[in-house]
Amino acid sequence: MTTAARKKQPERAAETATADDVAHDAAANDTRTRTDSFASRYERHKARVMSVDARDVTPATCDPVLVLHNIRTGLKNLRPHAAKLRLDPTVAWDDVFALDELVEGFVYAVDRVTAPLATGDEIAAKRAELQGLRAPALLILRGLSLLESVPPIQRVEALEAGSGLIDMGRDGIGLAALLREFEAELAGKHPFTPERVARMEALGEWVLRNVSPEGSRVAPPTSSEAEGVRDRFWAEIQRRHKDARAAGFKLFGEDFGRYVPALQSRASAARKTEGDAPDGDEKPQNPA
Repeated sequence: MTTAARKKQPERAAETATADDVAHDAAANDTRTRTDSFASRYERHKARVMSVDARDVTPATCDPVLVLHNIRTGLKNLRPHAAKLRLDPTVAWDDVFALDELVEGFVYAVDRVTAPLATGDEIAAKRAELQGLRAPALLILRGLSLLESVPPIQRVEALEAGSGLIDMGRDGIGLAALLREFEAELAGKHPFTPERVARMEALGEWVLRNVSPEGSRVAPPTSSEAEGVRDRFWAEIQRRHKDARAAGFKLFGEDFGRYVPALQSRASAARKTEGDAPDGDEKPQNPA
């Protein structure tokens, strides 16, 4: 497959009612990650979140990366049931299944408030560290794909295509996602510990938040404007996540919190006694 052919892969399809389309959605996810940055997600959703009622807005004091992780976990468990869930016409399912994009925009919004302008030395250091993980990950996953047929070679080729620092950042996120997706099948066959995977993803996200597509540094805006946008992203995330949690309760019952975690839930948090929901996982109100 040529580089040009790889670049023509379709954008991630919307959730549909067939099993084939759900499978296609998962396969296309890496392509979507490569064609969008956190900054573009921010721009895409900014107009929508700015229409949030001011009475629903509270300061966002959460850990945005933790929220992103929990949203990705929840959507990974909900998407295989998309056809069943979409039978309920009272929920805006397109909004629910776009939560990951919304939160990626939120991560960028948070950094516009808190992050100083990255220096050239910082960008160079992050690039070198990311490449030190990205390069072996691509080689290892290609070898495993050829020998074990896992992960699918098309997924690896999609990550190999492209060049430049922004592309490298997207690769860090995509490779981490691929290693997690096939964690069970690849156990003991590669040296990428959960800590290395998490670091590669964090470096990729840092690059996308701090470097523009033109390769220049991203300058922060004035505080008051940035805080207002950040807080409205947070309000919209909370609104949509209520529907995601209600869907999790319908599908998984009392144990729904393990599948669709609370926004600020930590995997290392102590669990309650067996039979109870994890800490922070109260039943959604009226999950009908």
